[in-house]
Amino acid sequence: MIRTIIFEKEEGISSTISDILIPSLGVTLPIWIYNEAGEAGFFSPKQEVAFEQFFYHSSYWEQLKEQLRDFYEELVNKGELERKNEHHFELDFEFVAIPSQCKTSKNIVYVGAFTNWDREDSEFPLEVEICFEDGEVVWIDELHGNYTFPH
Repeated sequence: MIRTIIFEKEEGISSTISDILIPSLGVTLPIWIYNEAGEAGFFSPKQEVAFEQFFYHSSYWEQLKEQLRDFYEELVNKGELERKNEHHFELDFEFVAIPSQCKTSKNIVYVGAFTNWDREDSEFPLEVEICFEDGEVVWIDELHGNYTFPH
């Protein structure tokens, strides 16, 4: 499957020309690859392993629910969100990003998503990035663009 994904490359980032079904999340998303220096193709061998590990995982939903609940509680406790009865732990996934992996032994993938949590200081719902390492959800945080930096 991965060999059949078609990318276009521009200024160090390769992106899919159409959204790709991500079975582990049950959605179709664009994929962005932050190309490693000197890579002639799109995925470096290490990035390909990271993506395959993420792509072929059976399901991340249980891990995501747990991490999302913890993150929600953290934001409520910090006073950054007001607890509301109608808050649900829903994610509207936006993209998959594969950072450069030249500095790590871990296999890292990020997913960007919107929550359905309204922030008082914004007209938009909270946008998050989800970090997957070695096939596990390791954290969820506000979108900071960590996927743009080499790992």
